[in-house]
Amino acid sequence: MHRNMGVENMMSAISQDSLKNLNIAENLCRSRRPVEAIPYLEKAMNDPRNLDAWVQLAFLAPDLEKSTQVLLNAETQGKLWCGNVGKKYLKKDLGPTCFDDGDERVGNFWGIMATRPYMRTLQALIRIHQENKRFDKAAEVGIEMLRLCPGDNLSVRSHLGTSLLKSKRYSDALSFAQTWIEYEGHPEPPRGGCIFLDKDYTPPKPEPLTEEEYNSLSSNKWMPAAFLYTAALATFRLWGDKQGEEGEKGREMAKQYLINAARLNSHVMLKVLGRIDQPKTVSDSPRSRNDTEDAHDYLWASQDLWMEPDVWAWADSIPEVKAFVLKECSRPECSTREEKVAQFKRCGSCHKAWYCGPACQKGDWGRHKADCQRHTQMRKMFKAMRAG
Repeated sequence: MHRNMGVENMMSAISQDSLKNLNIAENLCRSRRPVEAIPYLEKAMNDPRNLDAWVQLAFLAPDLEKSTQVLLNAETQGKLWCGNVGKKYLKKDLGPTCFDDGDERVGNFWGIMATRPYMRTLQALIRIHQENKRFDKAAEVGIEMLRLCPGDNLSVRSHLGTSLLKSKRYSDALSFAQTWIEYEGHPEPPRGGCIFLDKDYTPPKPEPLTEEEYNSLSSNKWMPAAFLYTAALATFRLWGDKQGEEGEKGREMAKQYLINAARLNSHVMLKVLGRIDQPKTVSDSPRSRNDTEDAHDYLWASQDLWMEPDVWAWADSIPEVKAFVLKECSRPECSTREEKVAQFKRCGSCHKAWYCGPACQKGDWGRHKADCQRHTQMRKMFKAMRAG
């Protein structure tokens, strides 16, 4: 939900004049008038607690390097880096130890209204680092966000695994994914899943899932597929080319994770195995867990990892994965199934139906029309709600 519609708006310590100027600037940006928005952002930034104005300004910068400077440089237009400004005023408002391990606030940052702009600033910094291909920096910020808020209200966990993989921290990526897989549906895991930082941490080993573990995972409909894709790729990178028993166990474990990932969100493997171009930007459309928009954002960050020749060939060689990807024509009277990945065209409006050809799409419109229009209208409504 947009910050203007919830409890945060009623309890904000930011001045109303600053919030008013920020809202005007954001509306101008949505109207594709960014140059006109800048003076309002500068006025909003007169209140140093309004870190969302810094975030908006960062994404208006003409290139990624300048976006980074807005968030990271010691000086920007004569003002401190917003992260330091954020820390300075949070320490003033909450106490000097509010960022220290052992302080009662650490672990519950999102539950404190004053911290939310600071957390959104860190979230923006992750995206800027990702777009600059500074994945080690993106991982550092993500780990810090999860230290401050293990419950992860801003879904940092969705992309931290990718940042770890791109930093070649394969063991850490696997540990992170496995920890969230184990805790999914329960209270948040220690350190927000980053247990690889513990001093008594033991790295994961290549142990295939037991039949009970595999069946339990296969029956879980709500597990975020990103964890399983991260686990599969990390496992393959650690042991996929190893010889002997260790290599066999690792490849079997990677296969188990990938089959279940494709079951939960086949849209990811559809794009990968169909060799469809990687998304250029994240989606601003509403989404539900493991839907096409979820897959879009995962692929924006991760598809290049899956298109590496050895990884792609491995994924393409698993029949159970392809079984989840090959589509059947959505017209009930037609039973045609794809012979190759991405052979059929999907409905351009709702993205929920697939057809073997124009004749079936036209013939099914009378049945599909109501569901298509309902789903499309819901997407528009949720998009408007998110925009406030």
